[in-house]
Amino acid sequence: MWLYIISYALHWLMALFFFLLLPLPFLLKGATDVYRTWLLKTYRIIIHLAHLGVIGSLITGLFITETFLSAWMITVFILWLAISAFLGLTAKALRLEHSNAVEKSQTDSFRNSLILSLLIFTMFAVKFFPWLDGVIS
Repeated sequence: MWLYIISYALHWLMALFFFLLLPLPFLLKGATDVYRTWLLKTYRIIIHLAHLGVIGSLITGLFITETFLSAWMITVFILWLAISAFLGLTAKALRLEHSNAVEKSQTDSFRNSLILSLLIFTMFAVKFFPWLDGVIS
């Protein structure tokens, strides 16, 4: 009982890290040079927390799930894999942009963060809209 409650609370806390990533592509698109440097430094911390959240959400999700082979669970797992991949691609593009190593990294960071935001929004929709459970199952 306590393991379920603690896992559920930690799962929600880790979802907060992903929620903070949703406005990133829009902030990147409108940022000027000075603000962009500050934004890259700030989001570097948030992305590190989101990397911890990826692993933590998998572990806590395994504790709070009841059925492992449902269509809903398979959908969530596929979304989790895609979010993990684009979180890594976004982190790499932002790191390259911050170090000015690659000239086209601004477009890469915007594109990767936009896809990441869309995947995170889709994950929130799958998790929190109960009518989707009937559609996916």
